Amino acid sequence: MNTNLPLTCQYQLQYESTPIVFIHGFLGSGKDWQGVIAQLAHEQNWLTIDLPGHGGSQNVTLSAPRAFQQCCNLIHQCLQALAIRQCYLVGYSLGGRIALHYLQMYPSQVRQLILESAHTGLIQQHEKTIRISHDKNWAQRFATEPLNQVLLDWYQQEVFTDLSTTQRQQLYQLRRQNDGDALSKMLLATSLGQQDNLRHVITDATCPVSYFVAEQDQKFTQLANALKKSTSQLNKVSFTEAGHNIHFAKPIEYANQISRLIPKTPQDAGFRAAHYVQFEAKS
Repeated sequence: MNTNLPLTCQYQLQYESTPIVFIHGFLGSGKDWQGVIAQLAHEQNWLTIDLPGHGGSQNVTLSAPRAFQQCCNLIHQCLQALAIRQCYLVGYSLGGRIALHYLQMYPSQVRQLILESAHTGLIQQHEKTIRISHDKNWAQRFATEPLNQVLLDWYQQEVFTDLSTTQRQQLYQLRRQNDGDALSKMLLATSLGQQDNLRHVITDATCPVSYFVAEQDQKFTQLANALKKSTSQLNKVSFTEAGHNIHFAKPIEYANQISRLIPKTPQDAGFRAAHYVQFEAKS
């Protein structure tokens, strides 16, 4: 068993199926995907990663302007150490933005990309400047104010208006285990304002690319529609009765959609790791 990974990972790699690699969003951890994983076929291999500044990887830091590339290199090192040469890659929000960078850097390793509520990048410099300022304000709060209060305010943002009071409380309880200073550093390093526009990565992709979006998330529904219009090969998958965080709201339907997209018969695609078992590796 490999416990010397640069990021904390949880995984099941005992079968011959090509693994699904899940990348969580800001404030999350690999554990966010357990509801989806529980609905996958028993023999489906999977890997979840705690991003820098999150979960078991809180002590790992990134720095702009190459934060996304640094993060992808760390993920690549994890996959190499676990003998994963190809995978299905799923990324939510920040995790989706990182997944886009990963496809750009390591295209031969991604058999299929699934983006959930993920921005491809701002185009205009003034938009980037505004976003960096916005994220700096939040980063300052995460670094200096009680995390409990910042989290309460975070989930009042417009993008989370679909959440019920119960759902907000659930997320609040999950996220309060984070470290405010680590979150601050990660937010600054991976601000959308620091990211290049990666729409061309979807256009140029040689693997299938799907975009998961929920009807109640109007901002990202508009983005998905624009992407679909300009990129005919993009597979847009819409969910009802959900908002920005689809896998949290609809884990069963989410898993069903993933299973529908992935080939039914196991294919090793260069991956054989029967000697690995379900295991949590600490960085």
